[in-house]
Amino acid sequence: MVPMMPKRNKIIFLILALAAFLAAVWVIEGGKKQSSSALLKIGGAELAIEVADSSAERTLGLSGRDSLGYNRGLLFIFKTEGLYSFWMKDMKFPIDIIWMDSRARVIEITSNVSPATFPESFTSQKSAKYVLEVNAGWASQNGIKIGDRAEF
Repeated sequence: MVPMMPKRNKIIFLILALAAFLAAVWVIEGGKKQSSSALLKIGGAELAIEVADSSAERTLGLSGRDSLGYNRGLLFIFKTEGLYSFWMKDMKFPIDIIWMDSRARVIEITSNVSPATFPESFTSQKSAKYVLEVNAGWASQNGIKIGDRAEF
């Protein structure tokens, strides 16, 4: 005959099993986030980028960060081309916004967007599939212009 596990032990077992499951999910999700970074070349310049390709990542963007490292950026990837709006909610530093079409060609650059512009939103004049956020002044310092093609 197999002895019955006391109710208290069952509860402890379930809590430990849940904790193990959540820890495994956390490790797996952390690994996915690490793989969401890459190098991007554009107009003769190269920068390390983080990729925002999920709805949650695109919603958060650079909000709440104190800064963005030198030659770093955040690339937003959308499933389809469209007119996407960006705002400076909870931003702490100014950025350049580089809009690109489905061929990764620069179609518009919105320079030196200040956190003080919130709640104003910014949208490109043409449909974009990729949007790159970099430190304010980066686009002009690196000679980025309309028609340049990004490689990532």
